[in-house]
Amino acid sequence: FQEAFEQLTERPRKRTPCLLIQAPEHLIARFDGLCASYETWRGTKFEEDLHRVRIAFKRLRYACEIYSPLYPRRMPAFVRTLKHAQEHLG
Repeated sequence: FQEAFEQLTERPRKRTPCLLIQAPEHLIARFDGLCASYETWRGTKFEEDLHRVRIAFKRLRYACEIYSPLYPRRMPAFVRTLKHAQEHLG
């Protein structure tokens, strides 16, 4: 036991980010990605760019679903809005 404990305490431990700090950063990044994809598609109207918008919606929705326990009052309604928008995109 002593040897195993010494190995745990001697090795530098990798710091994992706090989920409460990581969640808003990740959600904002996904939302910004969606906005950027949408603006690109609005300027081109190319099918490939519309596909990127769909992917960005999916990524944002999945991130919202993952972090929803952290935001129980607002996130379910936002996820429903995302799903509704995705249905219209096809």
